[in-house]
Amino acid sequence: DESVPARVVRVAGDNNFPPFEYVDENGIYKGFDVDLLRAVGLETGLDVELVPMPWSEALEAMNSGRVDAIQGMKFTPERAARYGFTEAYLTTSTAIFVPIQDAYIRQIEDLQGSSVAVQRGDFAYDLLLSMDRVRLTVTENQEQALDLLVLGKVDAFVGNRLTGLYFAQKKRVAERIKIVGDPINPARYGIATLPQNKALTELLNKGLAETRKKGTYDKIYSKWFGQTLVDQERWLRLAAYGLGVLALAALAGSLVIWRWNKSLQREVSRRTRE
Repeated sequence: DESVPARVVRVAGDNNFPPFEYVDENGIYKGFDVDLLRAVGLETGLDVELVPMPWSEALEAMNSGRVDAIQGMKFTPERAARYGFTEAYLTTSTAIFVPIQDAYIRQIEDLQGSSVAVQRGDFAYDLLLSMDRVRLTVTENQEQALDLLVLGKVDAFVGNRLTGLYFAQKKRVAERIKIVGDPINPARYGIATLPQNKALTELLNKGLAETRKKGTYDKIYSKWFGQTLVDQERWLRLAAYGLGVLALAALAGSLVIWRWNKSLQREVSRRTRE
């Protein structure tokens, strides 16, 4: 596509946002978003240069035009007014993490009057900044925010549900914290670009479509998130339906046996009289 600049496409991403994107202990950039962007690059012929950095710096790099895209961003109306978005390739949600013993915080409104750790530039940061009487402690990444919660320095941590669970399990503190309330703002998650770069957005969309068509997307998803399990509620509905059918069948069988016994008793009585 001649409208796409014949140069390296620089794509920023969070350097500590597993399992989506993170730099591991060996300095290797990895994660679901990383694998998917590399696959999109292969499908489109784009020379994709992935640039990991703190999330707030990624936003600044995008706004100043130092990068062409951000590889994974949650869609919000405010962000849609500032950036272009590809078709979504995931749905993500925000969660409230509190100490296991907490008996008060149950939903986002309960955070008023509390101290809350959030990542700078994250959706949760923007959301809580507008709430009254919420004391924010802003961190560079979500790992630091979770650490503050575990150390008892804040009352809650609000951030990405999957990332919070990842760090809790990695640090072996899952038994010390819990998620409360419903998922906050489940929303589309895709590649963000600058509004004027529509040709790049279209090309990225084609690449994403090809990864789905060829099954590459499913393989990458399974690698990072595991195989999709049968929906638990659907399984329970099917189980309840099956038990209902069995109960009806048992009742019908019992009725048949009862009628047969009554018939047999009448026949025995008749023959006895004879």
